Amino acid sequence: MNKKLTILGLIIATTMLLIIGIFYLVNRPARDTYVIINNKMIKVEVANTPALQELGLMNRKSLPEYSGMLFVFDQVNAYAFWMKNTLIPLDMLWVDENKKIVDIQTAQPCVTTTCKTYIPRGLAKYVLEVNAGWAQKNNVNIGDTMEIKVN
Repeated sequence: MNKKLTILGLIIATTMLLIIGIFYLVNRPARDTYVIINNKMIKVEVANTPALQELGLMNRKSLPEYSGMLFVFDQVNAYAFWMKNTLIPLDMLWVDENKKIVDIQTAQPCVTTTCKTYIPRGLAKYVLEVNAGWAQKNNVNIGDTMEIKVN
């Protein structure tokens, strides 16, 4: 009888811990991700899956001033971007695996079937998209470094 009660108690305790763990995972606060360049902090959405990377900032009518999207890739490569169905002009900053900016280009909106392709001058692991003119306004240049911070 005592052995059955012990086993039942273990099952109940394990079930309760599992329920508490699931409750925590479902209800934990969202974590924000920031990029810092030259002491300027940008709140970013992270595009780290092919589906999120393909969607990017398409169909957005605006982007808050210190906001952007950080594309995170598994490998270093010369990732080309285009602006199909992107309604706002953007600065694109290609960043290598050491978080050093290797290229900066300003891209214009494109809602036609043929859009310009933006090809970087260096290999990158990350691409940061922010409002057009942000890099120049904040004196961000090729060779500067980026920090990623998750809160």
